[in-house]
Parts: sequence; structure tokens; C-alpha cells
Amino acid sequence: MKQKTTGKTISIICPVRNEEEIIKTLINSLSKAHAEGAEIIVVNDGSTDKTGEYLDSAKFIKVLHIANSKGFGGAVKSGMEIANGDVVAWMPGNLRVVPTDTLKLAQQFSEKCDEDQIFVKAKRQGRPKFDQITSVLAGVALSVFARRNLFDTGATPTIVTRAAVKHLSDGPDDITFECYALWKLPKCGYRVIRPEIQYYERLIGKSHWNFNVYSRVRLLMQLLKSIQSFR
Repeated sequence: MKQKTTGKTISIICPVRNEEEIIKTLINSLSKAHAEGAEIIVVNDGSTDKTGEYLDSAKFIKVLHIANSKGFGGAVKSGMEIANGDVVAWMPGNLRVVPTDTLKLAQQFSEKCDEDQIFVKAKRQGRPKFDQITSVLAGVALSVFARRNLFDTGATPTIVTRAAVKHLSDGPDDITFECYALWKLPKCGYRVIRPEIQYYERLIGKSHWNFNVYSRVRLLMQLLKSIQSFR
């Protein structure tokens, strides 16, 4: 494992659920981030296929198996409990974000994280036009409702210091955890940095939540309801 020049250790948390079709490719991609110095934590969030078996065969991964799915937020929070890094990053296991790109952002962030209270919430680059338009419309609705900048809340990776983790422990267990992080940390005095990161189409399989217009509207309603509970 390579020694990082910043002296900061980095953990990458990657929740997965029923990703048997893509898991071998994901493991290979995560191995490259591990070779460059990252602690890799994959949370198997209630998978009912062979996802867990493949993960157990990858000895460099710290695997956390959850029998009954907690949801994306619950999986991230479970990963945080066993992460050892000074800097903690998380990203989904669908390979729309490359793990080495996540590590690169985390390494850049680790050089600045002692200057003041900051955290990273990436902005997605390279998505289809329809995805961009719906994201902007959702961002307007969320920002007006919350009275806070909540554009592109679903973008990952999100990268925080270990000190910031405690502020997220009471966040929701579902996918709205990402929105919660962007809402909560500024309230705790943290300044957000929004670097762009390349997003890719899924290589194999389909999204578990984002599969048509109805699913996006349903997610927006879920986000608005969650913001009301935050407030």
C-alpha cells in the first residue's frame, strides 16, 4: 500500500445491494483505489443474490454484511462505524463514479481539511441532458423549500473529516441521506466545496430507484418530506 504524502488516511465506503452483474468489475475498480492507499469498506446492504459471496472473496475489502436492507443512508452510517480513515468518503457501487476519482478528490481534500471546516459534495458532469434538467428543477424546489442551496443533492462522492461524521449519525437511512448531509453540515459550520466529477452510464443492470419519470417525482416528494423532518 502506498504511503500518502499528506499523512491523512482515507476510507472509501461503498454500499451495494444486489449488484451481482457488476460486482466483479466493481471489485477490480476498488482494488486500484486500494493499491493507491485507500481503506475500502463495502457494505452489502441486504443483497439476496451472490453479491456477498463475491465480496468475501476479495481479501483487501473490509466487508460489512447487513441481513435486512437499511437503505443507502443506513449503509453509509454503518460503514462509518468501522472506518479508520482521517478522511471518510462514500460513493454508490453502481460504477457511475470511478473509485480512483473518489480517492483523488479525497486526497486533494485531505490537504485542505485542517485549514477550516470544509467538506466535499461533488457535482455531476457528463450526464444526459434529461437528467441534468430534472436535477436542476428538483434543486430549485428543494432549495426554495429548505431555504438553503440543495442543488444536485444526489451527487457523490461526499467526503468529510472524521470530526464531521458525528453530525451525520442521526441522518435518515434511505437515499435522502445525501440531501441531509448537504443540509446538516453547513448548519454545523462546515463550508461545502463542489468540484465536478465525471459520471458514467451504468455498465450493466438498472438503477434500483431511478428508472422512469415517476420514480424521479416520487424521490422528489420523498426529499421534500425529509427536509420537513430535518427542519
